[in-house]
Amino acid sequence: MPIAAVSVLPEPHALAAKLGHALPHFASVDWQASVASTNQSLMAQVRQSKPNGDLGWPRLLGAHHQTAGRGRAGRPWQDQGGQALMFSCGFKTDLTLPQLAGLAPALGIASAEGLREQLLAAGASPEMIGALRVKWPNDLMLADAKLAGILVESVVRQKQEVQQQTEPVLYLVAGMGLNVSGHHQLSNVLGRAVADLSQVGVQLDLVALVATLASAWQATLRTLASDGFAPFVDRIKPIDYLQGRTIDVMQQDVVLHTGCAMGVTGQGALALALASGAIEPVMVGDVSIRWQSPDARHDGVRGTS
Repeated sequence: MPIAAVSVLPEPHALAAKLGHALPHFASVDWQASVASTNQSLMAQVRQSKPNGDLGWPRLLGAHHQTAGRGRAGRPWQDQGGQALMFSCGFKTDLTLPQLAGLAPALGIASAEGLREQLLAAGASPEMIGALRVKWPNDLMLADAKLAGILVESVVRQKQEVQQQTEPVLYLVAGMGLNVSGHHQLSNVLGRAVADLSQVGVQLDLVALVATLASAWQATLRTLASDGFAPFVDRIKPIDYLQGRTIDVMQQDVVLHTGCAMGVTGQGALALALASGAIEPVMVGDVSIRWQSPDARHDGVRGTS
């Protein structure tokens, strides 16, 4: 079933100009009518850069339409022009490789907080703000429907130092696809519940929303570099979609674990309470989460990440 292309976004050049003013600390801000993938484009810029004197970071690239957008585990991201906010930010970071384990959930938490902040500023109801939560590791949920997803990729480059010594430099690209309109059609196409911003009951400033999320991601990297994931363990508690749900952890349609979601560990893993009483840490990777929907806890109907 085709999705009607209803453009609700500002023109790309206007959006880029406004975001440039809102993000003066970003080295580059651009928004295109169409690209293959905003993540792929920024990853290409990372690989072309020179760590000793590169392009300047952070960088933001957005698009009204992606012809080859991707989600986690290489899943295709489906969109129609003007119906979703799709943007990526590239960062040159001080993170260490072990700190990457908590990156995806930390960005999800920061994104949910940032969107809640914008809903509050726009006058959304407490019930609507409360319905916006994060499903580990980083899907944004509105009630029981997916509103947005985040894809994180990394590249390590070698910085040349004196006497031919090299130092690793970690670059990260985080991309978000956030539905703005068309949730009915997209739900029918994907065969699962999808949400969009037309359901929140208020008019959001989309420029302020993107700027808030980009700045929140940058702040998240600083927090992870200085304090690790520990500060995020408490931050997820009021916005944790999976908390208390019985879930299956799946890999390629095979159930690896079944248990009750009990928040996150200090390293950013999902804490899964097994029937034995043990806590199994589930790390971010090529796994999906299947959970029992709250309105069908006794009939075996489940939702899938």
